[in-house]
Amino acid sequence: MNHYAGFIVLCAPTARSQAYLQAIRSAGLNPDHVIVYGHARPRNQTNDTRGHALALAQPDFSLPLSQTISEAGWPASVIDDDAIGSDEVVQLLQTLSPSLTVFSGFGGQLVPKRVLEQTGRLLHIHSGWLPDYRGSTTLYYSLLEQGHCAATALLLTEDIDDGPILARKTYPAPDQQTDIDYAYDCAIRADLLITVLKQYVTQGCLPEPIEIKDEGEMFYVIHPLLKHLAILSLKETANAGDSL
Repeated sequence: MNHYAGFIVLCAPTARSQAYLQAIRSAGLNPDHVIVYGHARPRNQTNDTRGHALALAQPDFSLPLSQTISEAGWPASVIDDDAIGSDEVVQLLQTLSPSLTVFSGFGGQLVPKRVLEQTGRLLHIHSGWLPDYRGSTTLYYSLLEQGHCAATALLLTEDIDDGPILARKTYPAPDQQTDIDYAYDCAIRADLLITVLKQYVTQGCLPEPIEIKDEGEMFYVIHPLLKHLAILSLKETANAGDSL
């Protein structure tokens, strides 16, 4: 019996969005629509070619979002306004009326209530083990304290990294030669995203939320010295392992 359930993607032109769309295409999944907002002002992108050493797909950051969308044949809308809560974004969401929206916005943006009211369930992948590592640059705090990293799939609310947690997964630490901020971060997020989406598309339901009792700790942008110490704690080279 086919339990197919549809979804859309709401994304900004960032490295993470490049990784997500490439992973979605590679997995043979097809969003009903892709909304790219902030098209006129792309950011959070990279020209770094170091990649990562995990046994996961390597994002190709030289591949524009438009090319991935075009080659996949996905319906898409492009919005120049980089405000996630713009009237154009809200009106388009109202028209599409999705039951699930995969979100990949600009770093640091909070999703306003008027958007949350139109997205259906808004799926976000956080690079950190929630609720223990909430906030920014949690990969580095996790490396310093745990020696590995993690990603968490959750349904967003108006608060930072808050909402029902659907799945969590730990990953081996990168090595010192890894592009941690882009290649590694995007790869682990995309990996967990596909795990959750495959269940949703094939079984018609998302994973049951995980019961969480602890609120965890909020982390803020890491000091450059601590970031440097986190990188120095890594091996010069790493084994290409799967998730822990």
